Amino acid sequence: MRKLTIATLLSTLLQLGTAIQPESHSPRPNQEIRELVWGDINFLHTTDNHGWHAGHLQEPQYSADLGDYMSFISHMRRRAAEKDVDLYVLDSGDRAEGNGLWDASNPKGYVTRGLLRGWDVDILTTG
Repeated sequence: MRKLTIATLLSTLLQLGTAIQPESHSPRPNQEIRELVWGDINFLHTTDNHGWHAGHLQEPQYSADLGDYMSFISHMRRRAAEKDVDLYVLDSGDRAEGNGLWDASNPKGYVTRGLLRGWDVDILTTG
């Protein structure tokens, strides 16, 4: 079995980070989205963390990937800071294993666990 080298890892991450989902839908125009009501304490809850790595290529209605997810969290944290309110980001997972990135490393999950450590999430369960 081939060992995962730093160059291979970086190449894989670069491809994931610059990938464009060919069948994804464009975001809806802002006028179709209602105003978000902020409280003193706010929660951003997501799930299915392993599905964010490269997006959902077989499900074009989900047009976000890991970079979009991380960017959204950063944007929401900035908005919360501007409003001087608390924002807690939670991901209740699903299954971390079972995607190509998990299975490609030895030991399995080595790369995925590194990605998860870099997420700006307050509470994370990987399933």
